[in-house]
Amino acid sequence: MLGEYSPNGRLAYTIYAADFATQRPDPTDHYLDSPPFGLTYMYWRGTAPLFGFGTGLTYAEFRSEFHSQQLTTTVSEDDEDVAVAMNVWRAHNDSFVGEAAKFSVLLFATYAWDGTSAVVSSQPIKKLVAFEKLTLKRGQRQALTLRPSLMRGLAAVADDGSYVLQAGDHALSSPNGRGTSDAHARLTLQGAAPRGGLGEQPQQDLVQVGGVLRVDSFLPDARARVAASGMSM
Repeated sequence: MLGEYSPNGRLAYTIYAADFATQRPDPTDHYLDSPPFGLTYMYWRGTAPLFGFGTGLTYAEFRSEFHSQQLTTTVSEDDEDVAVAMNVWRAHNDSFVGEAAKFSVLLFATYAWDGTSAVVSSQPIKKLVAFEKLTLKRGQRQALTLRPSLMRGLAAVADDGSYVLQAGDHALSSPNGRGTSDAHARLTLQGAAPRGGLGEQPQQDLVQVGGVLRVDSFLPDARARVAASGMSM
């Protein structure tokens, strides 16, 4: 019977408003150099989309929250991700008649960039950094831990193509669905404390020049190697 199953998918693209054609940047220019600064959900600053990236509906009613609204993580050289704990639950009295319903938990992040970095000129409005799909019965509550990647998720892309992980605050959000308010939290990344034995010169675990914790320069290095070989990318 119709309505006995509650799927929950999320849009993997953006459906723009009718005036998108008139606001779209000149494709001959670098999209991030002039308003509305790119076409994807991460950069678009034009008219609000009809349906944004990650939009999804469900017959059931879900809520989510972060275990803490203020998270602080000390990043070491070996860390590949960071743990973000959440609670997700389904309402006891939602209108969906089926026993179990699916829900896609999305985690978006935005670095609270202050505009002082010379290596990153365009910071995303928000970026999907982790997700997980749950199936819950009425009144059921589940704890989960999402693990966004430090370098491929929370790091920014510098103008030269490097991934740059900066110390400071990241605004986290997770949409609840069905038009309800999102869950919000703040994640603060900081470098490890100096280390060194007695009589030794302390060494920083992570380089913190201008707030930069870590740099992955794979793409620029690859370009340099290709250029040196006389080939083209």
